[in-house]
Amino acid sequence: MKNNDISIERSDLFEFISKCRKLKVPYFQREYTWDKKQIRQLIDDVSKSQSENYYIGTIVISHKNGEHYIIDGQQRISTLILILNQLLNGHNFIDENNFKDKIKFQSFLDSFSFESMNIRDGNHLDEIIHRKNDLNQKDNKYYDNDKCIYNEIRLLHENNLINKFIENFNNIIFSLVIVYSPKIDENILFEKINSTGIPLSQYDLSKNYLLSKIWSNCEEDDKNEIIEKYSNKLYELTKFLDLDSNLNKNVKITSKDRQRYDEDNLIRFFIAFKTTRLCNKEEIYDEFKNLIEKVYEYNGLKAFEELKNFAFYYQYVFDRKWKNEIFQNQMQLIEKQFNTFIVLVIRILEMNSNIENENIVFNDAQKQEINKLLLVLECYIYRRTYVKLPEKVISRKMSEIKLNKNNYSNLEEQLFYELYKKDKAFRMPSFEEFCENVYDQNRNFYSSNKNITQLFLYRLGTFDIKEKIENEKLTIEHVIPQTYEEIEEYNKIENIEQKIHVLGNLTLTAYNSEYSNLPFRIKKEKMLSKDNFPLNKYFINLDNWNIEEIDKRTEYLLEKTKEIWNYSHYENNKNENKDNKQPNNKELISKDNHQELKAKYKNINKFKTALTNASYFKKNR
Repeated sequence: MKNNDISIERSDLFEFISKCRKLKVPYFQREYTWDKKQIRQLIDDVSKSQSENYYIGTIVISHKNGEHYIIDGQQRISTLILILNQLLNGHNFIDENNFKDKIKFQSFLDSFSFESMNIRDGNHLDEIIHRKNDLNQKDNKYYDNDKCIYNEIRLLHENNLINKFIENFNNIIFSLVIVYSPKIDENILFEKINSTGIPLSQYDLSKNYLLSKIWSNCEEDDKNEIIEKYSNKLYELTKFLDLDSNLNKNVKITSKDRQRYDEDNLIRFFIAFKTTRLCNKEEIYDEFKNLIEKVYEYNGLKAFEELKNFAFYYQYVFDRKWKNEIFQNQMQLIEKQFNTFIVLVIRILEMNSNIENENIVFNDAQKQEINKLLLVLECYIYRRTYVKLPEKVISRKMSEIKLNKNNYSNLEEQLFYELYKKDKAFRMPSFEEFCENVYDQNRNFYSSNKNITQLFLYRLGTFDIKEKIENEKLTIEHVIPQTYEEIEEYNKIENIEQKIHVLGNLTLTAYNSEYSNLPFRIKKEKMLSKDNFPLNKYFINLDNWNIEEIDKRTEYLLEKTKEIWNYSHYENNKNENKDNKQPNNKELISKDNHQELKAKYKNINKFKTALTNASYFKKNR
């Protein structure tokens, strides 16, 4: 079938190459992604086929200015051309006797050219076909698959299957759709027919849509040059998210890190940055199109510039370029919940920095402002962690926060209230709630949230310490060891097992294995002689370590907490008009005022909490 806009016909590989001698992969196509498993499967299927023809589906081509652009079927056509090239040039046991069309194919392949506008692929397939450059030095999918095909064809020969394979290969057919009309949007056509093979990611679909809008904003004569420029820029922008590239560089990547290497999230968080709404992953492409339409009014160039700047900040956080900044301690904690806080963190960075020559720069005042704001966020995370409020439910709420002074005296105050005023599962717990949960004898600070507790102890020990103390080698040490039963002095203490994992019994050291199951006196001597972690100076004047001392140290650590994250002036203002039913840590509470407490705290659980913690709350803490 053929009309002025489109033709549909049956084709084989020879007819295809003779008709489409100059083949290009447009900017909106994904890179070549087939791997060795798919290559072997195709060769095996073709060699075992009993049908007269082997059908591989539909190939869609756009014809423009004498050139052919492959819209759908790139993976299959690229692989078939690699196989054909090996049949023609790779083996001396293949000749005209078992490959009757060899000379005919060779003449057309010699004049065939293949070019991808995707920077990752470039002209690699063309280099293989025409034997350009040193192919042994290359490292990408085309060259890897070329080697794989070479070995597979040799195996076919060794198993006496090569003649059957060549016969079936000559009988491969497909439906060839050629689009002639410039009125047909190739990107939209590509979306609609992209239902087989490896599906496009939400990022790829969004990228293609953005490039199509840039294309429509360009003068006709400049289109190809401009699209290639912006396609390459997008590739450069997202190279840091290329997991395979980083693995090849032997970069250490944890299993949790792998989840961050997701280009889809870059677009998802950009949408949230612009709209304050964090969409579901399957909605990314549709929401991105809405963003381009409603916010940018189809101005692809403007959207690209803002996406580019967002990507700079995203990479700044992602690649930990904040190391050695005054706010690095906050960022070490925040990055552990990367997806939850990334949008809010980028807002904080963006409003307190400038981009110069594609680099993010801060002046001293901006760094101080970032430090204060991230300190609030750090407090929020620690309080929620130890009050056992879930992380997952707050991701969308964090994306909704936009900072501007409005009715607040400063941004720190606004951010604190944005977090503190939230209801139920999203809120920042009060300092009183935090204390109650720290004092909870059943709270295990070691087994659950171990990594966060390690950072928490590090912050308590190094706050306002000018000397740099590396935390990579530090691990959590139990002052009373977990296997306390082996030490006689601890066996005499009643209910000691309840205090093993509480905050007051935990510290940090680089000599965990040396301290092991030592009695307190010996462990203390080693700590003071070898350990330079400031928090351990607390033990200098202690001769014994027991439940009472653990409770005292818990109180001491809470005092340190209040020094670092002191927001009582904000909390008090917020609580001025509240019903006075919560324990107030400014009150003097003792076990002697049992009846007073009981009358004050009607809720039995709150009364029990206040009573249990009574001896630890001090006036004006």
